[in-house]
Amino acid sequence: MTLQTTAPLPELRLGNHRYDVGSVLGLAHRRRLELDPAYQRGSVWGLLRRRNLLRSLLLGLPIGQITVNNRAGGQFSDPGYNRRTSASFAVIDGKQRIETLLAFKENSFSVPRSWWRAADLDPQAWEDTADGPYVTFRHLTDEGEARFEMAPLPTDEARLSSVAEETEVFQLINFGGVPQGETDLDLA
Repeated sequence: MTLQTTAPLPELRLGNHRYDVGSVLGLAHRRRLELDPAYQRGSVWGLLRRRNLLRSLLLGLPIGQITVNNRAGGQFSDPGYNRRTSASFAVIDGKQRIETLLAFKENSFSVPRSWWRAADLDPQAWEDTADGPYVTFRHLTDEGEARFEMAPLPTDEARLSSVAEETEVFQLINFGGVPQGETDLDLA
């Protein structure tokens, strides 16, 4: 295998967007965001990793760029793709993070109540756990929901023309071209 090319590498220009959590989750709910292209791993994050993502988000820490391919806005053409019925965007990098945010909004896991401001929470609602009170999205007030949904989710947008190009970018972003394993060890 050679890494030589017939010409210098072209610069891949990605458009940087300042989406928020709510707008990205809205795309997913409207089925405009493909989370499972063939090159993606399955859902591999454990509960601790998911909770730590929410913790980082609430602390205002960057949770990393999401990278998507705008299939509807470019010259995308691949077998089975239909511009009218297929998702407009494919997630190249950030699937686990987006799935985690979706899972929280769908009340699939809880986080410590102590992580939230009083104004964010229904004062009468929580789940008792061995670790103390925990909350899900349904325990949030309108203000708490807005705090979650308006959190920034910086997104790079590519305009690649095929799944093969998406796959190459996925591999380069994640491991410099070295394929990753099916699972990662969860944080202990």
